[in-house]
Amino acid sequence: MKNNRLASLSTEQSQSAVLPHEIVSNLLHFFQEFGFECDARFAGRASVLAFTNALILAKEYPTDAANLIQALELPAAVQELARIIAAELVTEVPDDDEWVTNLWRSLPAHWAQTPAPKGPNSLNAQIVFSLSVGLAVGTHEADFAALLVKRVLLMNVENRFIACRLNYWSDNQFRPFSSPFLEFVSYYYGGRPVERRVMLQEAGETQACAAHLPNPWRVAFWAEQGWARGRHLAEQHPDVVRRLLEEASAENRAFTLKLYQELVIKPAEANGRVDIEQATLAFFARSEGGRCAVEHCSGDQPRKMARLAFDFSLWMGIVSALPIPREEAA
Repeated sequence: MKNNRLASLSTEQSQSAVLPHEIVSNLLHFFQEFGFECDARFAGRASVLAFTNALILAKEYPTDAANLIQALELPAAVQELARIIAAELVTEVPDDDEWVTNLWRSLPAHWAQTPAPKGPNSLNAQIVFSLSVGLAVGTHEADFAALLVKRVLLMNVENRFIACRLNYWSDNQFRPFSSPFLEFVSYYYGGRPVERRVMLQEAGETQACAAHLPNPWRVAFWAEQGWARGRHLAEQHPDVVRRLLEEASAENRAFTLKLYQELVIKPAEANGRVDIEQATLAFFARSEGGRCAVEHCSGDQPRKMARLAFDFSLWMGIVSALPIPREEAA
């Protein structure tokens, strides 16, 4: 799960030891940025996500889990209590489709029974508690942990993303590599460093503009921006486009050209006007066996849809402006 990281750390990030409250604050920031509202349910939802982050880290990277225990400054008594609670969760959270709901009930109930002070300002302490229990499950309850990891992997991509941030951050002293959405964008471009850099640059600038809109994830906006930016890249930065094409496989280049011909050129109006939003929606209908079209209609993964729309339309914009015969682009 440690692939697809950002290529380099921000030059502004301090390399001093991370503090426990920083880890918690970063997790909570990512949860909120991915749509979890600070309402009456937030503490419970955040507790489950903190638990899964620590669980997956401990299950897959025990050495990093030990480093997290040190970073969180967990006393031996807290670790022992977490181990006891971990054993109880094995019976309280059966391996079924209600596992998230059961965790949502069990973790806050156990938290309520701890001697730690409770109150409106205790959210950070509650998250540390959930992290400690997740670490204990991943360390001491291997079979149960394996079942929960399989369940996490069945989540939609946005939930999977925020359920395992600590795995990705462990090489950076449990600090994020970038802003939530840009870290999410990077998640898709493992093994393609040129495309990753281009997408992060272009998506970052687009998000800065989108932040001023009533709906920053509107597909039409991301599609239009991708199209314009793709054309600009091809016209003004042919060297970058050349590197992008060299990095892509012949199969991917041929597939991109086919999409352009079928979804952009064929439906274009007689005057040459392209409706990139409609082309993007047609692409959704083809993606993941049509599942992306359903997800677009449901609206439950807006960041995934914005990223997908941007990627597709940026490549369509590049192909539309290539200064060479399009057959050669394949």
